[in-house]
Amino acid sequence: MEVNIADLTWSTFIYPREGKSEKTVKAYIEALTIGAKFPPIKIQRVLNYPHENEKIEATLILDGIHRWLAFKECGYKKIEAVEWKKQPLNYEINQIALLLEAARCNLRHGDRLSPKDKKQIARDIATSDPECRWTEKALAERLGVIQQTVNTWISDIRARQRAGREIIIIRLNRLGWGLRTWDQWNFNECLPREIHVNDKQSVFHWGDERFGDDWPGRIPAQLVAHTLFYFTNPGDLIFGPMAGGCVVSDVCLVFERKCQSFDLATRDNRPEIQYHHWDPQNGHWPSTKKPDLIFFDPPYYTKMEKEYKGKAKEKAPSISSYSKGEYEEFFKSFFHLAHQNVKETSRIAFLNADWRDFQSTPALKENPLNSITIFDYHRILSAAGWEVTHRIECPLSTERMSGNEVQKMQEKRILGTVGRSLIIGRRVGNGDALKKLS
Repeated sequence: MEVNIADLTWSTFIYPREGKSEKTVKAYIEALTIGAKFPPIKIQRVLNYPHENEKIEATLILDGIHRWLAFKECGYKKIEAVEWKKQPLNYEINQIALLLEAARCNLRHGDRLSPKDKKQIARDIATSDPECRWTEKALAERLGVIQQTVNTWISDIRARQRAGREIIIIRLNRLGWGLRTWDQWNFNECLPREIHVNDKQSVFHWGDERFGDDWPGRIPAQLVAHTLFYFTNPGDLIFGPMAGGCVVSDVCLVFERKCQSFDLATRDNRPEIQYHHWDPQNGHWPSTKKPDLIFFDPPYYTKMEKEYKGKAKEKAPSISSYSKGEYEEFFKSFFHLAHQNVKETSRIAFLNADWRDFQSTPALKENPLNSITIFDYHRILSAAGWEVTHRIECPLSTERMSGNEVQKMQEKRILGTVGRSLIIGRRVGNGDALKKLS
């Protein structure tokens, strides 16, 4: 196939050499002037290629940079090319695969890759692969060297990455939190603080006093820290759409993550919180930066409606005041909007709980029309293009209920709830399934 030379892009990241060879380009130009024929270059169409301040669709050169430059110098408008993959690839996800394919091509013909080139490729891949998905053995096979050589090239990078994970574990232990290695994160050892709402009602706030402010429904900092440990890397951007008591931003600071926080309630002692009202009608996303993780801990339906109402504004009500239909519509809108404004590799951590009509109501008489459950959230998330990868149980403590309250519940056969789930989802698809819910 012939392609327009002007439509091709030279990506410096996936180019496997330190730089172009002017000597090689000159030799190819001389060959062209006497009618020499060259094999086709190899190209790949990609999506989300970074260009200035936007992401574009581009056609990258995997093999044949010197031929391409020679053809341009000679005034050619087109050049023969073959595609590596017939379908466009997402550049954000496939950078390493593209680099390795370019390297593989340059191991076989033309100016062979030098040991210095191979070393730089190995180091670039190791640096962009903090999860160590590419082993030293796999890199050695792709680069045509022995494993010990790759070990020597990247040992310092891997050591820093291991140290980074170990530092987080050490910090968790020094904070007195420990590391949970199973999918149930119970943090009941955090002492509750009783907050008096009025003469008749009190609520209990759980969490480490060193993180966040007194706030309705404040979550344990340990829960946030564990989410960061398992699902992010140092330097990642965390997005808090309902910042509340600022637990997420405080934990991000300690664990070397960047954070953007938004909330209806802004205050002088928390300058990091930016005002934003999540209005499902206008579909506005308040940031141009694309986060690596959204940590979303919204009000659990109407559970603390009075407390949140005091923090909200008249023209920007808290979602805890919504009817069930409005509440579900809000999440349909938010999850879809989030899907459109994050990276292809982004995750969402969504913390919530079943909220049933159990207040003073026996279990047999509960009305499911007045309830919203984790199953509902899961359904809406999936329809908006988020694939649920983990469900982690983070139960509330039973200590928040007095003995008299428990006795009354038993007498009336009322089934309360202490369940709470952290749903982890990754961005997939295009979110079109959401239309089926409308």
